[in-house]
Amino acid sequence: MLETIVIGGGPYGLSATTHLRKAGVETKTFGSPMSFWRDHTPAGMMLRSALSASDIASPDPGTTLAAYLGGRGAVPEGPVPVSSFVDYGTWFQTRRLPDIDRRHITEILAEQDGFCVVAEDGETFRAKRVVVATGIAGFAHRPSAFEYAPSSLVSHSNDNPEPARFRGRRVGIIGSGQSAIETAALMSEAGAEVEVIMRAARIRWLHGAVSLRDQLGPLGRVMFPRTDVGSPPLNQVIARPALFRTLPAAARVSIDRRTMRASVAAWLKPRIDGVRLSTSRTVVRAEPRNDQIGLALDDASVRKFDHVVLATGFRINLARLAFLNRELLAALRRTAGYPHLNYGFESSVKGLHFIGATAAYSFGSVTRFVAGTTYSAAALSAAICSSSRRVPNTVAHPESALTSEDLTHA
Repeated sequence: MLETIVIGGGPYGLSATTHLRKAGVETKTFGSPMSFWRDHTPAGMMLRSALSASDIASPDPGTTLAAYLGGRGAVPEGPVPVSSFVDYGTWFQTRRLPDIDRRHITEILAEQDGFCVVAEDGETFRAKRVVVATGIAGFAHRPSAFEYAPSSLVSHSNDNPEPARFRGRRVGIIGSGQSAIETAALMSEAGAEVEVIMRAARIRWLHGAVSLRDQLGPLGRVMFPRTDVGSPPLNQVIARPALFRTLPAAARVSIDRRTMRASVAAWLKPRIDGVRLSTSRTVVRAEPRNDQIGLALDDASVRKFDHVVLATGFRINLARLAFLNRELLAALRRTAGYPHLNYGFESSVKGLHFIGATAAYSFGSVTRFVAGTTYSAAALSAAICSSSRRVPNTVAHPESALTSEDLTHA
């Protein structure tokens, strides 16, 4: 009987495991390290988050993204390439978690004294606690208009790692956020004819809080937390997940919606000069015909494309996690697909924890970003240690008054 099993090899799984082990909690982790970032992100894509907000939190020093890139003489002046972030995550895993088990988990079964976790080859493992840190890969949103369109003609933005394969083809991209506009830029630069169709009346450009933070000195450090999520004053609440969790549900949902509105980093502006933008438009119907697909819009116009990319984001719904069986799902208290979590990220099923984007309903938008690993890993570790009456030696109690600076330095 293990103490804890972590499912997920991305930033949240890696960070949680390093914190738990540092605190003396026996932990086994399953997952392919950085697989979503490596296999589902288009070649050439950049991080929207700033360098200082992209650290995988560790209780040990010297493991920041800046330290990794600096040691290789590769600190960029502008945005960080996703490929560099993948290399960083792989380096982090090799140094801090060399024994990760790369097998896929197929089922979690609740038992009287814990859980039975089943690996893809049928081997079983028993643990008192399970931490689900599987990221957003299984939650891609496909609008109803495209429900019956074949994957050969319609795909999600996280399923197009090679923009170059669309060279010479006419591509429609649905969405107005970072993923939509950057995918449009990458495909246009690769030689595709691209049109972006969006419900929004315009692109909402982000000019970067990090530069303002540096320019304004002490005032900037107060106004713009290192978490780099949201704008003043909501960014102050988002930077404090323990505070966010105490707010009424309606307030949490409202703040999350305002924070997560579709927006795009301003450095992409010059890269979409040759991209057609159709604003204030909605796709009513998708009509596949032979090797093309026609899109009927709400203004009665029709577009024909060789391929359509849905940059329509992700919608959390625990029912889409195949390893959660009916019994566990029935026992999980949920709202709009999200689990209700206590201060230690524990769900209504005792011993079953969720961290990362699945925790956003309880802890806010910061848990959708890498910056959220700092609070999440520390709070999770402290809670598990407290429940087993073990005193953690490197992490603060999650209910302490964390400052915005604390949130990026575990």
